[in-house]
Amino acid sequence: MVLVPGLLPPSRENWLIINNIWKFFPVATGVQWLVDYYPQGKTSVESRFNLPGKWAWALMEAPGFITLLYNMKTLPTELGLGPLPWVNWTMAGLYV
Repeated sequence: MVLVPGLLPPSRENWLIINNIWKFFPVATGVQWLVDYYPQGKTSVESRFNLPGKWAWALMEAPGFITLLYNMKTLPTELGLGPLPWVNWTMAGLYV
């Protein structure tokens, strides 16, 4: 079952591209130390869409866990590996 064609489940080529882009993440975080511009968070602008911190954090983290579950359920079947062992599901439960 392909969720996003060419992206999920991930291919080796997509993983290599994302991994190469991710190498520049420390540069982006280093720039944040030098500037005072932080346009994120509930204090950035007054809006009715601002959420309390705990709710916003839960909504932000939900796609990551859902993607993890999708990959754990789909990828072994796509590769013909069979179901994952219980220890893998336990580790996914610790992610929450």
